[in-house]
Amino acid sequence: MELNDFGTASGFLSELDPTTLSRSQAARYDVLRGRVADAAGCSEEALRAFDIVARSSDRPRAAEATYRALRIRYRDGGVDAEEAKKRLEGLMTIRRGDETELKALCFLAQLPAQNGDYREAFEAMCSAVEAASNAQTTRFL
Repeated sequence: MELNDFGTASGFLSELDPTTLSRSQAARYDVLRGRVADAAGCSEEALRAFDIVARSSDRPRAAEATYRALRIRYRDGGVDAEEAKKRLEGLMTIRRGDETELKALCFLAQLPAQNGDYREAFEAMCSAVEAASNAQTTRFL
């Protein structure tokens, strides 16, 4: 997945039997399945997988799935910038100090920048850098 070789990732996922996985493993499996579906252009399938994980008890994976589903819904026009901002702010209050929070902060910086509000975008970028200045995610800002 991290090498963007989604064909190989899809092959590995198809070799797994999801019924034999623990709850945590199943949540990770569904996140990966959603990522592969999204990369293949199957937004609805990706959203189904992410929504399953978002309702799971695995909080870190649920937060990641919620973030990824929000990105897809925003990209595809399912939510507008204002709604995306509200959901991101809610997600960031739940997940503090992890990669999902940093990704949410980066996305939160992109939203106002797309509308020309560079001051708000810069403030969100500063928050991401303060949260984790050495993280690879913040370096992309």
